[in-house]
Amino acid sequence: MNTNKKDITSKKSAFFWKKGAIALMASTLILGSYSQVLANPAPLQISQRQQDWDSVLRFARLVNARQEVTSLVLQLDVLEKPETSYANAVYQIFARQDGRWRLIYSSTGARLITNSRGRVTLEPEVVSLNDLRDALDDDDLDDLELRAVAQLRYDVRGGQRNQQVTWEQVQNYRAIAQTTTTQIASSQTSSTQVTSSQTTSQTSTQISTQSSTTQPSVPVTVQGAGQPNNTLNPLRGHFSLAVLQSQPTLDNVIVRVSLKAQRPNAFLQERFVGDFRYRVNQRTRFIRGLNPGDRVVVRLFTPQNVLIGYSEFELLDDNAAVNLILPSQSSSYGIVRTVYGIDSDENGVIDANRNTYSYFTQVSGSSYRDSRVTFLSDTRNINTSLFQTQSISTSSSAVYSSSFESGIFSLVGRTIPCFISGLAPALTAAPGEVVEITSISSSSISTYEVSQLILVYQEVGFTEGTISASMTTMTMTTMTMTMTTMTMTMTMTMMTMMTMMTMTMILVALAVAIATRASATDPKDAILATPVLAVAAMTKPDALPMEIDSVNRTYASRTDQRSPINRRQEA
Repeated sequence: MNTNKKDITSKKSAFFWKKGAIALMASTLILGSYSQVLANPAPLQISQRQQDWDSVLRFARLVNARQEVTSLVLQLDVLEKPETSYANAVYQIFARQDGRWRLIYSSTGARLITNSRGRVTLEPEVVSLNDLRDALDDDDLDDLELRAVAQLRYDVRGGQRNQQVTWEQVQNYRAIAQTTTTQIASSQTSSTQVTSSQTTSQTSTQISTQSSTTQPSVPVTVQGAGQPNNTLNPLRGHFSLAVLQSQPTLDNVIVRVSLKAQRPNAFLQERFVGDFRYRVNQRTRFIRGLNPGDRVVVRLFTPQNVLIGYSEFELLDDNAAVNLILPSQSSSYGIVRTVYGIDSDENGVIDANRNTYSYFTQVSGSSYRDSRVTFLSDTRNINTSLFQTQSISTSSSAVYSSSFESGIFSLVGRTIPCFISGLAPALTAAPGEVVEITSISSSSISTYEVSQLILVYQEVGFTEGTISASMTTMTMTTMTMTMTTMTMTMTMTMMTMMTMMTMTMILVALAVAIATRASATDPKDAILATPVLAVAAMTKPDALPMEIDSVNRTYASRTDQRSPINRRQEA
């Protein structure tokens, strides 16, 4: 019996230690072979085909070795694209706050896309969480819904230009897939193409090794049915802008650029392009999203945000060199000379034997918002010697483009507000109040894409509506009627005042004559008793003492002419 108990106890003890050894070995193996847990892979994403583009926008949270989320990653994977003469992409992130989408990130500079047809994967856009939190103020990123957007602008080779297409992803922050690498375009993609007759779906796993490259611009040939070929210059509408001064009196100038795009018989309202801090005699290039006939508006400010100039010019069929010349004396600030023309070789110099436009504009007004600008038709009242530079000589005449000289949108000789009502906040605010000022590089000529900048600032810089011929006519008619009414009012007021003065003088003269002939004992009683003189006194009371004194002298003279007997009797 005892022997059996000992055997059982011995077996249990051996079994216990055996299990313990196995558990110890297992734990050792687990700890010894520990590897970091990878982030959750991105889910299967569906590409969308739009305007001959088949693409998918990938959106993920980037984690570090400690499994901490450090950034968001956006990457546009283009499975198929048409042949283009130009294409770029802009990334944006929006957060839903108080029921509205608020822009919290926009890529600086467009991402250029190769022009060839086929597959291309853009470089990942990595956005720091710290930057997003700064843009969100007090809101917690973990609780927000985010919208990632990739917007493409492109020109089809031999076809339409300034086309636009957009892809987006909307997810709660916590639901966004995690990744340990910024290259997130190797995930599975389900490509879906919808036609009028059927829907086909194909799933494949692809890894892209193609990088985005920039190709030089080439002429684009557009051929229509029954029409001859027309070569479109890829530089049409582009321009470089310089602020010049022969003897600089300012360290820098703030240049506010906006665009009024041309439409049939109308212009779109101003779209804010940016506030740029120029050093005097510095040049910058503006490209893309520009067409011949569009108008560019430029407002010039001192570093203290004082408006010192306004100009407007028309874009040309080729690249243009635009020069805004400030006077060499600060006492003449407010006047700006605009000189521009075609610069086909993009060297910043107007081509010889081409039209050169040269004219002056003058800003006036006592306050910033009420300032007005006049497009001067001649230079009679201007010291033109203050507006010449080494490369640009003086001019004794004003030369405008034809659309500025005639037509419903002409400006020559007109005075218009520098800030019309209804402009977007970025256009009316002082520089630096709504939009950060962009400092221009002093080491090279900077290039900015206008279409991309308009998109970046659209929330605060987009003025709705158009400027139509009827609106311009109504405005001019209203201004004419207002000026006519003011002239008539002033004329009537002057006539009324002159009439009242004349009548007063006549009444006073008549009253004095009547009072002189009166036989009342006291001249004052005669004045008050005389209705005509009383009316005169009420009309012009300041003259009453003088008239009373005149009457007194008259009565004294008459009294002296009486006989001595009468004088003694009165005494």
